[in-house]
Amino acid sequence: MKERIGRMSREEGFPQSRLGSFTSAEIEFVRGSADFIGLNHYTSVVCADGEPAGFDRPSFGADRGGNCYTPAEWEASSSSWLKVVPWGLRKILKWTKDEYNDFEIIITENGYSDTTGDMDDCPRIKYLNVRIWFYQFSSVNKIIAGF
Repeated sequence: MKERIGRMSREEGFPQSRLGSFTSAEIEFVRGSADFIGLNHYTSVVCADGEPAGFDRPSFGADRGGNCYTPAEWEASSSSWLKVVPWGLRKILKWTKDEYNDFEIIITENGYSDTTGDMDDCPRIKYLNVRIWFYQFSSVNKIIAGF
């Protein structure tokens, strides 16, 4: 990612990478200074290697690289970009647990989009129940400090 954004920044005429970097001293200064990881997760996408199409530059879509999509069979919500992918939360929690050595995680944002505003909200209840089930019965449940 660092090399990709550095290259793209040069191509876009920036004098340096749009993605900043830390010096060794700065890395040591901030090491261990966080109390928890705050994680926002609404949906997941499938990505394959390649050049993304249809994104203005600079943009997140162009920066991330790859061709990303959501399979048509994934359950939809009222927002076109927000598909219901409960295993995606468990997968990112597991990656975070492995990458950051069981660091405490607080899920700070997640949710389900609807247009009805209905208080009889079965799809949202199902969405949350399945998400809770997916991380409750996995190795990541011990590091979740809040939801």
